[in-house]
Amino acid sequence: MAETLPRGCGRPVFVSRDGGRVKVNCGSRVNALCPYCASIFRNDWKAIGRDGIINAPEGSVLYFVTLTAPAFGRVHKVPDKGAPPRRCPCGLTHTAIADVHLRGVALNPSRYDYTGQVAWNYHCGPLWSNTMRALRRGMPTAEYFGGWEFQERGARHLHVMLRVHHSDVIPDSDILDTARRVTTRDKHGNIYRWGHDLDIKRLTRRDGLPSGAFADNRRARILDYLLKAVGYTVKDSGHDPTWTSPANDVSIHFRLLDAAAEDFPCGACPPSKKCRNLIHSRWGARSRIVVTSRASAATSRPGWSPRGITRTSQTEHRRNYRRLQEMRNINLYKPHFTLESQRRHIRPLRS
Repeated sequence: MAETLPRGCGRPVFVSRDGGRVKVNCGSRVNALCPYCASIFRNDWKAIGRDGIINAPEGSVLYFVTLTAPAFGRVHKVPDKGAPPRRCPCGLTHTAIADVHLRGVALNPSRYDYTGQVAWNYHCGPLWSNTMRALRRGMPTAEYFGGWEFQERGARHLHVMLRVHHSDVIPDSDILDTARRVTTRDKHGNIYRWGHDLDIKRLTRRDGLPSGAFADNRRARILDYLLKAVGYTVKDSGHDPTWTSPANDVSIHFRLLDAAAEDFPCGACPPSKKCRNLIHSRWGARSRIVVTSRASAATSRPGWSPRGITRTSQTEHRRNYRRLQEMRNINLYKPHFTLESQRRHIRPLRS
């Protein structure tokens, strides 16, 4: 069910068009900046994600996969709220409430590879592209939908749903082994790969979804995983991680990560000038936070959404709806037939 939208964009932008000024929405994905545009962003992606499950072809097998970053140094291990205390590599036993300020913080900041973490955040997008190409060699019908999330330590990881026809299914362990073997390189020859903490859950039977599969309780369970993937990604719709820096140890960890991101040489950095690329304020992460496969005429792929729903198409539908409402408000919209005239027109055809 779509969430209730706030009333209008909170930061509209005025642009010049046709000799006048037109007000358009800011389009922000950050809920703290504009709840209205951020809600549209979330609901658009949820609609795309749901369509890939509700209208999945018969015989589809669904997986929920988590791909994480490698280690860049030892960090404090603090349990989640409600979980039992656990012993940390620092030698102490942490609890969720008392030691929340240590979650994901480096044990020894001077030995932690902050530059390597920023570089991995920057190159994990091409790494995912290489991973899908490798998976499709064994599963040609694979389609995907998911998104990136920051872990407590500031490294990105990916939650993604895979949809594969049952004729292309391979063992779950082979999917993870394929992902572990994939690498990508930067222009200096440095190699980037996934970490060891990968996870996969098969959400359907091995022979795929039968016809009418979503008439039973499996629909709710599978949609829960989809919303988990979307929720991780757009819970604050592109929220800048540097804003969440609390005090004490975690603040030091984040400041060192900020400094490494500011000094990271991206491809757009001009010589001897401060680069304005947003990756320097996002710990190396690029702006794309949702990943989804799209239809391709060249390869005859249907994409994740069987009905071809995209954010562009949803924006066009909203624009057309607003135009129709404006025409009705100024009495320019006049139906060609009233309800009674349509009945008179149809009745002879039925006879």
